[in-house]
Amino acid sequence: MYLENPTWELKSHPDLEGDDPDDETWPAYVAEQTEYRSTRGLNTKVPIVSQWMIHAGDVMLEKTPEKWSLWKERFEWVQTVPELTEETKAWAKQSLDSMSRAEGRAKK
Repeated sequence: MYLENPTWELKSHPDLEGDDPDDETWPAYVAEQTEYRSTRGLNTKVPIVSQWMIHAGDVMLEKTPEKWSLWKERFEWVQTVPELTEETKAWAKQSLDSMSRAEGRAKK
């Protein structure tokens, strides 16, 4: 799951450093990858990942309980990042709400 690999927390990406003078597409690739790995990339990924929690939260809790608290922590964090859109934050909130409901059902 994307939220397990926090590439946005990295300050540098060694695989993107340097220059390849023989490859004129390199600067565009570096720019694309930097964007993808940044917090702005989360505006695309969080809504997708949220679908898993909203539609399969019960299964996710049952199959991967050891990762559950990490995912909750990440969704909580997403809501605090000023650079992210309100829509992305709303998806994170919906995920957390769904996770809480799944936890309630699991306790029964």
